[in-house]
Amino acid sequence: MKSPYENKNVSEWKQITENLLAQNPIYEKREELVKIIFDSKICALQLGKDFIPSYSNLGFFIENLTALKLAEKYTTQWKHGKDKNEKDIVCLDNSDFSIEVKSSSSSKYIFGNRSYAQAESKKATKEKSGFYLAINYEKFKKNNLEVPQIVLIRLGFVEHSGLACAKICKRTTS
Repeated sequence: MKSPYENKNVSEWKQITENLLAQNPIYEKREELVKIIFDSKICALQLGKDFIPSYSNLGFFIENLTALKLAEKYTTQWKHGKDKNEKDIVCLDNSDFSIEVKSSSSSKYIFGNRSYAQAESKKATKEKSGFYLAINYEKFKKNNLEVPQIVLIRLGFVEHSGLACAKICKRTTS
């Protein structure tokens, strides 16, 4: 996808992003998407209630169950991305609207894979710019039977060139 921000003034970026979000078919289903994430179950087991995986595994489950449930409900519009060159949620009508899902137990930040912020190489398997669905969830509390909650869900468009790499990433790539 050609950058929608290319040769645009920074003052226009907010409106460009809002227009991009409004064009994505998932945007009109955002209320439903929240319900899909909250109600995610594996078989009859509910995440965080019936079993408590590690944080990285919980993120894996949230990311994949969100994609699977969306694809199950909208079979002609979405599919779960399985190939390494596909985003997590693939839009069947227009791949530009496909979505990468990231999650974190941080209350407000997403700490993505460092490889996303590194310079694109010819070996890159999927487009790093595009739509991202960020899901933040509560940490599990020891000896507490309360189910951790989703605390923040954001849909946005990220330009690869705007991603910041952590200091350790900069040291290992220079």
